[in-house]
Amino acid sequence: MIGQYMLQVLRNKISGRLFSGIIVVIALAIGFWGAESAFQSSGSSGELARIGSSLVTLEDYSSAVHRAQLQYSDSEWMSIQKAPSVRSTLMSQILSDLVFKYGAMKGIQSYYYYLGESLLRSWLSEVKLFQVDGQFSISQYERVMRQLRLTEKDLMSELKFSFLLSSMNALFSSSQLVLDHELNDLREIERERRDIEVFVVRPNLKQLKRSISSLAIQSYYNQHQSEFKTSPTLVLNYIELPLSKVKQSITVPQEALEKAYHQHLERFKHPPMYRGSRFDFRQVQNAKSGHSGSYFKTALDESGLSHKERSRLEMVLKKGYWKLTRTEDQSWRTLSSQSDIADWIKHLKPGQAVLNNASSSMYTVFKLINFKPAFHESLDAVAPKLRAQLLDQYFQDRLIQVSEALATQVYTTPDTLEPAARHLRLKLNRSVSLNPMRQPLKSIFAQDKLWKAVVRQSQLKLKENSEIIKLKDRWVVFNIQSQQLPQVRPLNQVRDQIFQLLLKEKLHSLKAQSLTRLNRHFQQGDSLDVIESKLKYPARHLVNLSLNPLQLSIADYGLRRSDLEHIFEQYDMNTGILIQKNDHVWYVIKVLKAYLDPNIVADASLNQSQWNHILSDAELMQLKLGLLLDQRIKVSVKSSQLNRII
Repeated sequence: MIGQYMLQVLRNKISGRLFSGIIVVIALAIGFWGAESAFQSSGSSGELARIGSSLVTLEDYSSAVHRAQLQYSDSEWMSIQKAPSVRSTLMSQILSDLVFKYGAMKGIQSYYYYLGESLLRSWLSEVKLFQVDGQFSISQYERVMRQLRLTEKDLMSELKFSFLLSSMNALFSSSQLVLDHELNDLREIERERRDIEVFVVRPNLKQLKRSISSLAIQSYYNQHQSEFKTSPTLVLNYIELPLSKVKQSITVPQEALEKAYHQHLERFKHPPMYRGSRFDFRQVQNAKSGHSGSYFKTALDESGLSHKERSRLEMVLKKGYWKLTRTEDQSWRTLSSQSDIADWIKHLKPGQAVLNNASSSMYTVFKLINFKPAFHESLDAVAPKLRAQLLDQYFQDRLIQVSEALATQVYTTPDTLEPAARHLRLKLNRSVSLNPMRQPLKSIFAQDKLWKAVVRQSQLKLKENSEIIKLKDRWVVFNIQSQQLPQVRPLNQVRDQIFQLLLKEKLHSLKAQSLTRLNRHFQQGDSLDVIESKLKYPARHLVNLSLNPLQLSIADYGLRRSDLEHIFEQYDMNTGILIQKNDHVWYVIKVLKAYLDPNIVADASLNQSQWNHILSDAELMQLKLGLLLDQRIKVSVKSSQLNRII
C-alpha cells in the first residue's frame, strides 16, 4: 500500500470533501426516513431545489420536516418555532441532508451496489427502537412505523443508505485508498527524491551489561520493592449442592397422587357441553329486506319444533316481513348454568327444539344437536400434571429441610465443612487457591454472586464458613482455610528482571546520547571523516542513497517503508532521525538533499492500471463507489420558495 505521508494531504481532502458531517446512525437519522422514496415520487408540485436533472419539491421537503419534528417534544418544537435563527438553521440543514442523500443514493444505485434482503432484516431486528426486553417485537415495530408514517420500503432504503455511508466513512478514514482524481497529485509524489546518509550504530551490549553491578541491582530493588510483590492468595474449601440432585432424589408415591386427586376432585370436573343450531327470525319493514309465509318452510322443517310450536310460529311469519339468520355449532360449547340456553336444554333431547320470543319482533328457535353431561377427568388422565405439581411442592419443602440441615451443620462447626459434607453426602472440594484481586474466568467462582461473597469474607479476615450462597442451579458454602497477603518477592527471584530493566535504561540513555552527538556534528558541518574519528562507538555510513517514495526500503539493512516514511515528512537538514530496530543495532538517517527527479515525466508516469497491484479487488470496488459519491452535483435552490417555509 502507499505510504502514510503520501496520503496525508489526500486524507484531509477526502474527509473534508466527501464525508464532512456524515455520521449515519439509525437512531439519529430516523427523522429523515423515507426521503429517498419521496424524491422518487412524480407529479409533485412546487419546485424547491434542482439536483442535476432531478427536483426537490415542497411536498418532499415538508415530509422531511414533519419527520424531523417527531424527534422533538411539543415544547421543544414550539421553542424552535419561536427562535427564527434556530428555525432557519434547522430547516436549511434538513434541505442540505435531502440534497446530499439524494445525490449519494443516485451514485450508489448507478454502481449497482447490492445488499441482500436477509442481511437488512437481520440488522432491522437489532434496532433497539423495535425491541421489547431486548427482543425484536413485531407489534413494537408496527407501532413505531405507524407513528413515523413509514413504509417497509422506506426503512429498508434507510438501512442500506446508513450502511453504505458509514462503511465508506470508516474505509476512507482508516485505509490507504487513492481516488482517481488524486492520481495527478501522486504522480508528483512519485518524482520526489531524497539523498540520505545512514549511520549504523551498534551499541556494545557486553560492555553495557558489565557496567550493571550487583550494587546497582540491590539499590533498584530497595527503591522499587512495591513493584515486586506476590499476588494475594486465598486457600479455601467448599461444598456445592446441585439442585438437580435434590430434585432427582424426590419421588411422588401413588398413594399421595390418589389422595391429592380426591382432595381436589372439583378441579378436575368438566361442565356439561353441547352442540346446537339457532334460527333467529327478526321482523323487518318491507319486502326488499325480508320474506314472509311459505318462504321459511324448509327452515321450519329442519328446526325440530313440535307441531304445536311450529304452527304458532307459522302464524307469526305470515304477518309482516321477516329476516332469518341461521347458525350451527361446529364444535362443542361449554354450558354455563346461568345462560338462557341452559334453561332451554333442560327440557330437550338431541334433535328437539324450543321456541323463544324475546319480543313481538324477534323469535328464536334453538335446536339441540348433541349433549354431554358434566364429568370428572380420570386419575390416569390428570396424573402427569398432578405429579408435576406435587413434585414442585415436595422440592420446595425439601429445599427448606436441606437449608435448615446445612445451616445447622455449617454454623455448629464454623471452622470446617467436613461434618456438613458428610451429613449431606456431598463432596468436599479442598484447597482451592484464588487471587481475591482477580475474579477467575472459569470455575464456579466466576459467578458474580459467589465471587462477591468470597471477596466479602476475605475482607472480614475470619477463618469460618460463609453463608449459604444460593445460585440459580446450586447452593454453595465455602470456608477460607488461609489467607496470604501480598509479599515482597526475594531479590534472588527478581534479579534477572531488574537486570533487564537497568539494561533498557542504559540503552535508552545511550541512544539519546548518540543522536545528540551526531546532531551536534551535523549542525557544525563536520565532514564524515571528522565524525567517524570523534565517535566513541562503532559506526559506518552510506552516502547518496536515493529513495523513491513508491519503493521505500533498504533491504540490506532491514529498513522497511514504515521505518523510512519519516524522511518525506517535515524534517531538519541538520537533524538526524533515529530508528531502533532492536537492542543490537540502531540507524541514524540524515537527509542531504530533497528534489524532484527531472527524468520522470509527471503526466505519463502513473495511470490507474499501475495502481492495481496496490489495491485489492474489494478495495477497488469501494474506490469506484467513492468516485461516484465524490462526483460534483450542481444544486440550485429557489430562495423564494425556501423563504416561504423558513
